[in-house]
Amino acid sequence: MSAPAIFPTAWPVLERDGDRMRALRAFATGVQNLGSAGLPNHATGHTAGLVVAGEPGVGKTTFASGLVSALLADARNSPLVVPVLCTATSNSLPWSSLAPSMSTESLAAAMELVASAPPKPQARPVLYRIEDAHLLDTMSATYISWQVRAGQAELVATVRQLSALPESLQMLLKDSVVESLRLDPLDAADTRLLLDKAVGGPVDPDAARHLYTLTRGNPMYLREVVRSALQSGDMFNTSTGWQWRRASAVPGTLSRLIERDMAGLPDALRDVLELVAFSEPIALPLLLKMVRPQDFDACLRAEHIAFVQPPRSLVPDVVSAHPLKGEAIRAAVSVSNRLRLHQMVNVHRATADDGSPASMLRSTFWALECGLDVATPTLIRASWLAGELQDFGHAVLLADAALARTGLSPVQRLGTLAAKAFAASFIPGSDGGVADLESAWVLLPAAARQEAERHHVGPDAVAAQFLEGALAVTALRANFKLFRHDSPAAALEALDQAELLLGPVAKATLEGLRVQIHGWAGNFAPVIETGEAALSANGGEVDEPMLAYLSMFALGLGHRGGLFRALDLCREGLQVARRCTADYPWAVGELRSVAHHLILWIGDIEQLEQARLERRDFDPPGIQYDYTLDLVASANVARAQGRWMASAADLQLAVEKYGAFDRNGLGAYARAALAAVLALAGRKSEAAKALARSRGGALRGSRNIEAEILFMQLTAQAVLGDAGPAEALELADWAAARDARVTELDALHLYVELDPAAGAAVVPRLVTCGKMIDGGRARWLVEHALALLASDQVAARRARDSLAVHGVWVGARNARPALTAREHQIAVLVAAGLGNREIGERLVVSVRTVESHVGRIFTKLGINSRDQLAARL
Repeated sequence: MSAPAIFPTAWPVLERDGDRMRALRAFATGVQNLGSAGLPNHATGHTAGLVVAGEPGVGKTTFASGLVSALLADARNSPLVVPVLCTATSNSLPWSSLAPSMSTESLAAAMELVASAPPKPQARPVLYRIEDAHLLDTMSATYISWQVRAGQAELVATVRQLSALPESLQMLLKDSVVESLRLDPLDAADTRLLLDKAVGGPVDPDAARHLYTLTRGNPMYLREVVRSALQSGDMFNTSTGWQWRRASAVPGTLSRLIERDMAGLPDALRDVLELVAFSEPIALPLLLKMVRPQDFDACLRAEHIAFVQPPRSLVPDVVSAHPLKGEAIRAAVSVSNRLRLHQMVNVHRATADDGSPASMLRSTFWALECGLDVATPTLIRASWLAGELQDFGHAVLLADAALARTGLSPVQRLGTLAAKAFAASFIPGSDGGVADLESAWVLLPAAARQEAERHHVGPDAVAAQFLEGALAVTALRANFKLFRHDSPAAALEALDQAELLLGPVAKATLEGLRVQIHGWAGNFAPVIETGEAALSANGGEVDEPMLAYLSMFALGLGHRGGLFRALDLCREGLQVARRCTADYPWAVGELRSVAHHLILWIGDIEQLEQARLERRDFDPPGIQYDYTLDLVASANVARAQGRWMASAADLQLAVEKYGAFDRNGLGAYARAALAAVLALAGRKSEAAKALARSRGGALRGSRNIEAEILFMQLTAQAVLGDAGPAEALELADWAAARDARVTELDALHLYVELDPAAGAAVVPRLVTCGKMIDGGRARWLVEHALALLASDQVAARRARDSLAVHGVWVGARNARPALTAREHQIAVLVAAGLGNREIGERLVVSVRTVESHVGRIFTKLGINSRDQLAARL
């Protein structure tokens, strides 16, 4: 099974010493410190991995394998290398990439999505070696990212384009948890050196130049061209060196060259390659059941296929020798032949269910593809399971397959419609499952009567029999009316209708749903009442049932000013939520998001930044979370630091993402924040447009933060000159009526800023409000307002500087001098007491650039000191 002697020696590997040294430096202290004390990797001071990017054939696999060998040789505590092979034929199946590398028990534990918090350090560190990471399935990517963030693992991965990585791996790069390295093709000199090594002698300079021009330094392309030329005699040795006579048929790209070579193979060999391409990785014994051994050997000798060794098996798997070869084969196979190939392989695989959720899904898909019969209960269970594993497309397909069956019982149809509606609500461009929900709702009364007649029981007992499906439909229907239709009243009415239909057996669950809806609608009084009663009954501790509304409970307390207690509840709740992700998949994300707002209102910017960096370090995989909120969190940190254009960049991206798909209506906050920071940055025309978009959008899932949204809109209006003291006082009154004390104080402070002469009338109210709110931010807002009213410039300057430390840049909201946006940004930072070096570091510009801007600011304003600048602002 060895390769024919086409080359004098095996095709050589050209060392990329510069790239290798950069890669090793990226690992810093490397795997020897992996998982120290179970800390997040950024806490141990070294990079947690490297993603090697580059075009197909550039040598990513060889480079990454060499890097792993170097890391193993250097590590004091040798890590367990876990190879993760990703293929285009299975990447849509959840856990398909990791399943071969994990025991049934460990995979089942991972898919239970229950983890201790923080995760415990492992006895032996893990290094994931991921090939073609752009083909990594979502759940495997999420689990690996979680382990990397938690300090339990590192990774070395290859990918064609960084933008094609799964979102969880992209976030590792964005947060600098792992680094990336772009592997470029060889230059002309290295191409000639590689050619000389490959053929065992010097290559004629003209031939080397022509080969470089054709292949553009791609090592694999070069290898295939040289291989073909040696076999055909178009490359030959002379006294002046190896010559190359280009055949007119040589394709201009690597992929076309591979397509040509694959098309020219005998039918028997193509059968082998097609079976591998459509089922890789495929176990060797299974493949040999379907092809002749001599055809298999011929493909192996020609290096069209290759062996890979699964970590937990002595039997090798077979894959395409290069992904491009598999792609070329799959693209050329007709639909009818593709079905034949699937049936040949999958009829052997359909029974390979080891009892795990992932295996159950795979066997269900394979059986359907083969035209085998799948029991209806299995289809329904698989649909729900796919949705829970966030494989929403397959969840809808499985539900449709179940709904197409005749003879479904009312309970089965109800559950299937609910499963489909749940999954469809996550798919952009669909109707979000509305039609299926309404079909289920119409079915519910008739189903109850049919079940009653069939079992000869009363309506209460009937409701209990299919309560799970009925409550799932009810919860989804209420959420649609709240988050999609922006109607809290309609959502509550839907719950009332359900209680009449389902009876007392559903009362407790429906009451919990009512509390949630009140919280999301911004009506916190019933939420706080429920939360306080639960804490009293639990001896002051958060329990699992409280996770249904705990984030809204904490947010309501925060609006009222009890920020420290609310933040403690979030932290305690996170510990519980991380153990209960299966039943409360949204709780972790909701609590983390609310904690972010609480810290922002407290004014602890250092803690805000730290929380942003650590936001997913100890989160178990499988939580349901809107990761666009991470962009908003990053923008809020930048805004609190006075970096308005950095904030605007993140917010603009968030607004674009929400414009494409905003399942729960969380984009309202991002739109209002964008208007505010653009106004603060002096981008008046852009700010006016952003403000108009913000005012024109529905609140939906942002109603619970409506007070802050209104204040950000008012900030933009005030900077643009479109709002004055009257609007500020109106917002303060609106907030007071809703116990939104944080916004009431912000609005009262702005009222004093805009009209100090009239501000004395609100002093008692302002002081009282400030005392109700925890944290330094509230204290200094009151101090600054009082200093303005007393015309005490020294006290006002001290309060303004302290407010900047707490994330409030009051000078930026004043009427704008004739400065550019950059000059105004630097002027505000100068007025806050920052030195030129600090400003340069914050804005990522040189000290000389800052000095130049400060000089122009002084000239334009006719001043000559930083104190005078502070007074002007």
